[in-house]
Amino acid sequence: MKKSVFRISTEAAVDRVIDGAGEVPDVIIGPIVWQPDQHGKRCWYFIVVASSGRDGFRVNQIVADNQRSAVEMRSAFMRALVRRRPIVVHDCDDELYAARMAEAIWPCAKTRDIVAGIEAERAQWSTA
Repeated sequence: MKKSVFRISTEAAVDRVIDGAGEVPDVIIGPIVWQPDQHGKRCWYFIVVASSGRDGFRVNQIVADNQRSAVEMRSAFMRALVRRRPIVVHDCDDELYAARMAEAIWPCAKTRDIVAGIEAERAQWSTA
């Protein structure tokens, strides 16, 4: 997956997410999660999935320096997003639920693969 890093304002991030998303875009906001970086440090982030005229949908990862910043960024992003009416916002507190929501809205191989990947990761947790 192509990864680009941008340091932009919340309003500019919302503009980027909904650009080309249609008249009444669907936007999924995922929960705050973390994964270890190359040094074992926690990398905090949340995902934003939005309609895209080019390939159906696109996934944006919003990364923060720490958990507190991630909470503040997600809240600010949500406030800025809901001011852009009309819009349909799906606020998800579970990564798998968010992926399944994306699969329901944009059914394709890409969303099925995302759901399968998260399910496989969770299956490993239950056997560990």
